[in-house]
Amino acid sequence: LLPDFLSQLPACAEDRKVAADCTPSNLHMTPMPFDAKSTGFAYGDLCGPDLPYTNLPWMLRRVYGSSSSRLAFVINLREPLHRMQSAWYHAMQISFLSVCRDCKALSFVEGLAATLDRFEQSPPMYDDWLWQSMPSLQLPWWHSEFDARQLFVLGTHEYGRSGFRLLCEALEPFLGVDWDCEATRKDTHANTHHHPSLSEEPISAALERQFNRTFEPDTHRLVKELASLQSQGATLVGYQGAAGSVRDVEAWLRQAW
Repeated sequence: LLPDFLSQLPACAEDRKVAADCTPSNLHMTPMPFDAKSTGFAYGDLCGPDLPYTNLPWMLRRVYGSSSSRLAFVINLREPLHRMQSAWYHAMQISFLSVCRDCKALSFVEGLAATLDRFEQSPPMYDDWLWQSMPSLQLPWWHSEFDARQLFVLGTHEYGRSGFRLLCEALEPFLGVDWDCEATRKDTHANTHHHPSLSEEPISAALERQFNRTFEPDTHRLVKELASLQSQGATLVGYQGAAGSVRDVEAWLRQAW
């Protein structure tokens, strides 16, 4: 595997450059809980934690070897319901051929209800867009292979408010680069689609309760995981609370994502 990987890379340039891989699926390419079953664009019909080809952090750690400590990982978090709504309308525009296959339905609400019903089966079924919205189950796998100081966590709303500057200032010293973080950058938009706001979606009280029943435990796990990572050196972009404070991290997350 390693020779094949290296053969695809260009020769090293004389001037040092920072390279980035912005593949949005990287974060969730980790093993699922042992009793889970996945479908769609997650991993297909696979289950169990002992599948190295679905463990990207494990693979990266071994491909980069002694250089793996130089890697920086930027994790962009978004509130799950907003994320799933955005994914549904994006997938609909391309006839559900990408982004998520399990979300295919006549409406966002219909797709969401079907996914939550499947998750409540025994064993639980992790539809692709549901698994992609559960970072609390994925971050521990990354931390098991990489130091917390290599993780930079950013909220979607925080990025919308502050742009690249805060993230730039956090990455500069770690990467050893001199960027002009104060420079004004023109934002670019891709894969944008007009769709109703969440408040306009016909989400019933029963469906809202079902969603909260599914995702509140994930959010609680995520907050605890982020607090632990932050106390060990991870950067929560824009965070100004006490080190390792679960309460402060939760407040940061609620306004950041």
